[in-house]
Amino acid sequence: MPVPPPATETAAGAVLTESLTATAVSQRLAVLGNTPASEWREEDLSYYITEEIERLHGPQLPCPHQAKIIAGFWERFGEKGVAIARAAFEAHRGMWMGAPVTVKRFAEGHDEFFSFPLLRETGAAG
Repeated sequence: MPVPPPATETAAGAVLTESLTATAVSQRLAVLGNTPASEWREEDLSYYITEEIERLHGPQLPCPHQAKIIAGFWERFGEKGVAIARAAFEAHRGMWMGAPVTVKRFAEGHDEFFSFPLLRETGAAG
């Protein structure tokens, strides 16, 4: 649902200065958004990634190794993986280096290019 943007008044009338679009999220996604990363489970992360991909980019073809990719991501990063995923979808709007974020971005082969830079960006790398 679009939110009316702030406007400035000029001699010619109101001038649009910004716009914002909000999209609805599922109840579970809303709850996860307010849940500390330390309380997330692998299943929560999988749900979050899948829902955000579909919400931001529309329906996708199934990723044959999705469960294995996300399990490996969770094993490598644990709760820090929540910060990575949230940065990818919330700060970067599901886009990374000009391409949509898909499940495959969370595979180990993408860590140097995707996961580690986002981890540093969030300040959770320590």
